[in-house]
Amino acid sequence: MGRSGQRPAPTGEPQQPEACHCLFAHPQNDSQRQEVAAALRAARQAGDAVGTLVGLAQLGPCPARAAKEAR
Repeated sequence: MGRSGQRPAPTGEPQQPEACHCLFAHPQNDSQRQEVAAALRAARQAGDAVGTLVGLAQLGPCPARAAKEAR
């Protein structure tokens, strides 16, 4: 949204997904979700506890995605 609180006029270009502004950026489409899932699998296989926690946090619910799905 712009400063006036109104959304900019559509330009005919494909809509970009809502940006995630969470501490751990959540994937906003299937390809991003697959990348995070692959990183989570790799972290688990390597025994990387921090990487596992980050991956789990990223795959959790995201307010931006929920707003997109509510439309």
